Amino acid sequence: MGIDIFIIFGSPRSGTTLLSTLLSANNHIHIPDETDFIVPLSFILNRIEDEAIGKSLISTMIVSSKRFSCSLGQSLSVNEVINIVWKSDYKLDSILSNLFNASAKNNGAMIGGDKSPNDLLNIRVLEETGLGSESIKIIHIVRDVRDVILSLKNVDWDVDWKDNIETFFQECGAIQTCISITCIVKIIKNILL
Repeated sequence: MGIDIFIIFGSPRSGTTLLSTLLSANNHIHIPDETDFIVPLSFILNRIEDEAIGKSLISTMIVSSKRFSCSLGQSLSVNEVINIVWKSDYKLDSILSNLFNASAKNNGAMIGGDKSPNDLLNIRVLEETGLGSESIKIIHIVRDVRDVILSLKNVDWDVDWKDNIETFFQECGAIQTCISITCIVKIIKNILL
């Protein structure tokens, strides 16, 4: 299967892009721009038992995803992705390791990885399909929610999070279990005033 890969998880604005950029500065490590296929891949593996049907869906989904051309597609052709999926075991760790190792190799690196800040919402299906295997290392960035809010004030996203703070944090998975939602909302409202 090759050298282990890693995936950087974290809530939006937690520092996943910064860490990805810093790691990519090492010529032995290659991290494509943020991909968007790991969660759909996990759902297919979890729900489609027929390997041929599953691999067909997976390869089509990866090369058809919105971010393919600006992420994994920068280092792997459509045919390479399809061949890698079909040659891999029908398991999450095999498919991801083979894809990201091939991407790294095509970029002259030895270690491949991914940055997936939005995948935490689906951690259960990721775990059920083998994300916790020894061949995939997980880096989970946790940032103080107050810093996240201050950072969000500097971006121009379409999400109207200022009026729906409770919903925004539940949707992006940024609630830290040690702090109640009521406490977080009070802190955020104080910052915004």
